[in-house]
Amino acid sequence: MKLVQLLEDIIAKDKFQLKIDYGVNRTKHGEERQDRHIADGGERISEKEIADTLKTALPQITSAMILDKIDLKKDKVLVQSKANLNIVGIITQGPAGPHSLNFKIITVMRNANWRPNADTKLTIKV
Repeated sequence: MKLVQLLEDIIAKDKFQLKIDYGVNRTKHGEERQDRHIADGGERISEKEIADTLKTALPQITSAMILDKIDLKKDKVLVQSKANLNIVGIITQGPAGPHSLNFKIITVMRNANWRPNADTKLTIKV
């Protein structure tokens, strides 16, 4: 309890502003997988749906980074939406410097019962 109060005091004294710009990037495989459901009579997973889902997950992704639960360019993150959209990716540094981040998509799919690989470090449900 005292440690929490100490950290709160330190943060209150040393306020700083951090602005994180974010972008969505994808591997070639990730881009190809947007069309994976068309052959089964489904629709293409749109860029807008991917961006909106990741935007909703952004506060949780940022919190996980601040709490050192995930590492840049290393840990896979799964974002699952209520619309059964699953997005797997990693956080990389963006083109605009240290305050710019990209969520590099490894794969996307629609599947209500999909489970991530064992090497997926974090699952976020939005």
